[in-house]
Amino acid sequence: MSCEPGRSMKGKSVLIVEDDRAYSTLLATRCQQLGLKVHVAADAMTAVDLLSEQSPDLILLDVELPGRTGEPTEAYGLVMAATLRRIMALDLPIIMLTGRNDADVVWRCREAAVRHVHKSPQSWKALRAAIHELLEAPETAAAPALILEESDSACGSADIPQTSRPSSPKILCVDDDCDFTLALCIRLKELGAIPVRAFSGTQGFVVALAEKPDLVITDLHMPDGEGNYLIERLKSNSLTKDIPIVVLTGQRNPGVLLHVRSLGANACLSKPFAMSTLVNELNQHITLPALHAAV
Repeated sequence: MSCEPGRSMKGKSVLIVEDDRAYSTLLATRCQQLGLKVHVAADAMTAVDLLSEQSPDLILLDVELPGRTGEPTEAYGLVMAATLRRIMALDLPIIMLTGRNDADVVWRCREAAVRHVHKSPQSWKALRAAIHELLEAPETAAAPALILEESDSACGSADIPQTSRPSSPKILCVDDDCDFTLALCIRLKELGAIPVRAFSGTQGFVVALAEKPDLVITDLHMPDGEGNYLIERLKSNSLTKDIPIVVLTGQRNPGVLLHVRSLGANACLSKPFAMSTLVNELNQHITLPALHAAV
């Protein structure tokens, strides 16, 4: 297989998702030398926006990407890869770039059906060969879903179920209070819903894209993307704009509640609230199979 600059690359494009500006500039220059059209994003959210406008032939994805606060999040690139497998064509080639070369990362890349390339000053030769291989002979096999470890007692990664979509309504619960979301999810399960958790606005948006929930319940004040940010992102994206949103917040300021509604939320309940009040609100937008159990 020839790696001659420009050979077999004309008309193809690559999206580079990398928060290290110097490294992304170097990658962009080298990809352009191969004849590729280059798009660059410094974080996952910008990448999602670009993907809604562009159709790259290949994605180069850093394993550790910053969230809305700018702090790198461990393995966030792997979460994004799992999302892309679900909302885009499954045969879209993805190369994961990481300075970590341990068995765990390599295994998780394999489970996410992405190519692993170790990031180092000497990695361009291996990366160039992978780019040529994937663009000249794209993988067409359906990609297995990324399996994330789940925990009912600790926050850290979003809960992303790997089963096929059930007939019961799927509800995404977004709140940085792990105990509160756990208790809420237990109650929602009793009502016949399928709860999914995320612990920040940024995570919530990514999980919403991946899971396409029937309804979103979100807090307002959270790190790494507040509830207002999540509502705006959900309502501005064609894939999520029609999902009903119920806000649960400790705020009682009428101005705050009106602002939340103006952003597109369907309802806003102040904490503490009666579970029956929440159930009645949910029933306005979805069907809960075991609704009689909550009355």
